[in-house]
Amino acid sequence: MKVTRKIRRVFSPLNVNVSYMISGSAISQVYNATAGEYEPNRVITPTIITPEVMVNDVDGIFGDGNANRKLANLKWYIDDVELTTLSDYANGLYLIDTTDTMTRGSLTIYKNVAAAAPKKLSFRATLPDSRRSLNITIALDNILLSTQDISADKYTLEINQPIEKVINPVTLIDYYYAINCIVYRGGDKLTDHSGMTFNLYYISGTNIIEVNLSNSPEVLSVANGVFTFDLRMIQKRDYMIRLFQGTDELASLQFSINRVYPVYVADLRTYGDLRKDQTIIPATSIIHAGKTLITDPGKYFTITWHTYSATVGDIVHNLGEQAEIPAQDTGLEKGAIDVYFDLEEKPKMEVATNSIDEFYTDNLSEPYIFN
Repeated sequence: MKVTRKIRRVFSPLNVNVSYMISGSAISQVYNATAGEYEPNRVITPTIITPEVMVNDVDGIFGDGNANRKLANLKWYIDDVELTTLSDYANGLYLIDTTDTMTRGSLTIYKNVAAAAPKKLSFRATLPDSRRSLNITIALDNILLSTQDISADKYTLEINQPIEKVINPVTLIDYYYAINCIVYRGGDKLTDHSGMTFNLYYISGTNIIEVNLSNSPEVLSVANGVFTFDLRMIQKRDYMIRLFQGTDELASLQFSINRVYPVYVADLRTYGDLRKDQTIIPATSIIHAGKTLITDPGKYFTITWHTYSATVGDIVHNLGEQAEIPAQDTGLEKGAIDVYFDLEEKPKMEVATNSIDEFYTDNLSEPYIFN
């Protein structure tokens, strides 16, 4: 994203972040065939899936924040079939919110899902961008409604954390993240895991690969059904836990961890025209996430400073949240210049390795990480 003081008639694309929120009942259920009961039971407490469309307009015209009320062409799909064409929709088991509110597009689900028939949900809508006279496609995919059968002696596996963990790097303070496994046999929670083995894998396409230090340095420890992660080192990854007793697989569970930046607004501060004896042009980046000023933006963004003039063109200066630009290099003596910076979100951290992929470590054998 380029932040500049230029006045343009060609507008920049909107920065659109799409996520969803679950309220009411969870999207996963359990079913006890002996009692004939679902938990949770959506007939009593429906599941509500609310798309959240957050917008940032660097041109300051469209308006920042939640844009749900501006959505058009709302469509939900179940297993790739448009929901409103199904009898379950006609019978009131699903309801789409079409009100002019921040919950526009929400799907309310009153139907319980059979254990043998999980349902894949997806959402499509358009967001009209009147500044550029076009429609932006809004999409959410692969939201899974699933049910585990806990009847009789069947084993099931749960974790004490969200199935879909979203990391906001700007607000991340404690980056150590522990997941504890919870095992049920039928409807009974087991406290004794003797003889059981919990194996952790990551999913790459159609492949399921057991984690180790070289392929998953973000996994700090794996011990007795407790897995500890370093969230700084994860961009987006899908994992699977498999529970074994000897060579028999008793149960499995998938979860994901995803790094998502918040909607943010970037600006810069300069310090007026250059005095006659002044040789350095100072400037400071200003970045807000919502209403919060990011006090250390260089920790989360790569910020590259530039100047542009008609006489010397575009000149790249320093990296960092502040700039001290030598005036003599900019072409300022021959006319006005533009001062701007390019802003890029920093990705996950990586482990420092040598040419044969061995880790560089400190005197405590801890690997060095960077981004």
